[in-house]
Amino acid sequence: MWFSSKIGSFVATMMLCNTVVYSQVEDGIDYSTIRDSTYTLSCRIHSAEEVYATQARLEAISEKTIAIGKEIYYRDLAMTYYTLYAMRNDLQALEKSSSCFSKALLVNPKYEEAWYGLSHNYFFQGNCDEVRRCVGQTIKYTPLKNRRKQKIYLNSLINDCQSNN
Repeated sequence: MWFSSKIGSFVATMMLCNTVVYSQVEDGIDYSTIRDSTYTLSCRIHSAEEVYATQARLEAISEKTIAIGKEIYYRDLAMTYYTLYAMRNDLQALEKSSSCFSKALLVNPKYEEAWYGLSHNYFFQGNCDEVRRCVGQTIKYTPLKNRRKQKIYLNSLINDCQSNN
């Protein structure tokens, strides 16, 4: 169901029993305007129900309709699949996560969070060469003020990968 507003170009739609209001741009939607009601996973433990509901909401969005924030959408979907992998040790979910991080990087090759996530996915797949490559890119695109701390952590990820394989 679509409604247009006299003030600006806001559009409301029904999505999986959640009413979501988002900003309509010329070629699609601005994902940032619906992110809070779509991606509800954060740095805490989630119930399986929460993760599956988030997955359903994200998958219900046609990526073709996103004009702004597509790399963030892909990152959110990747993190959702990663959470499913962590919950069920499901390698197919990990592969989907990697695919979404890669799509985010196609949109924005300097997207540090996608490189970071991809480095961890490759770590869990035991692919140390790709971990090393992704760590290099993560460090390259990490803001200078955070780079030293990030470098220490990510180099330990490389070392752990090499010692585990």
